Amino acid sequence: MKTWLKIFLPNDEYKERQMLIFLAEAAVLQVILILVLMAIDQLFIPLPSMFMLICCIFWILFYVGARYTLSGIEYTDICTEKEYKAQVKKIKTKSIRFFAICLILS
Repeated sequence: MKTWLKIFLPNDEYKERQMLIFLAEAAVLQVILILVLMAIDQLFIPLPSMFMLICCIFWILFYVGARYTLSGIEYTDICTEKEYKAQVKKIKTKSIRFFAICLILS
């Protein structure tokens, strides 16, 4: 596939295709987000344009990052249900530890 996005995508063909799907989903959902923000701006509360811009930028980053993380495509070496459950447990433990450290530091 020829695209300028190739410099940002992984070298693995499956991961590359999945990332393009995630980016396409995020783009469609971002259009919906923009329409919702415009409707809120017109009908209810005037929103600053900077707020709308920041929402849209963070939406793309959040959505693609969350989809990539939750899809599990980084763990191609997991073959059995036992390995999967062990990896999920390890990730949950790391996440809870990270959240606790951030909470304490903030």
